[in-house]
Amino acid sequence: MIKLNLVSPEQKKYLHFEFIYLSLRGVISLVLIFSLIVSAMFISARLMLEDHYGTLIAETTLVNQRNFGIDNEITQINESLKNISEIQRDFVKWSDLFVDFTKSVPSGVSISSLSLDKNLQSLNLNGTAKNRDDFLKLQENLKKLAYLSDVNSPITNLLLRENLEFQFTAKINISKLP
Repeated sequence: MIKLNLVSPEQKKYLHFEFIYLSLRGVISLVLIFSLIVSAMFISARLMLEDHYGTLIAETTLVNQRNFGIDNEITQINESLKNISEIQRDFVKWSDLFVDFTKSVPSGVSISSLSLDKNLQSLNLNGTAKNRDDFLKLQENLKKLAYLSDVNSPITNLLLRENLEFQFTAKINISKLP
């Protein structure tokens, strides 16, 4: 079979360019259609994510509002526990001191005033002793108490033999209290 080409070389060139043009136009159209489909998918995915994000924010806000009261109660309880802890840390059980102290007072001694200062950790004691021996016994007993130190008494306390009015000062070591 014989092929006859009756088309001139200029027309061949024109047809070849037209073929390339149509091929490129088809490829570009396919790329454009593909891009449109991908863009539509991204837009729909974005809309779905925005909707889901809005739902999550609404749920989180509801949960936070529900827990707001509980959080406030927990905060108040924690503050109360902190205050209680501070009170317990600063608490001194003076009753044990009084029990030991009264055991160390001889029968011939009467106490007229007892002053305790927790901040200064000091003790001031005033009273009357029937005789000097009772006074000295009280002084000795006070010096034996482990939580008292620097037990001092003015020398004038020893001038009288009977019906001595006395005064003592001492330092209290609160950490050694029973």
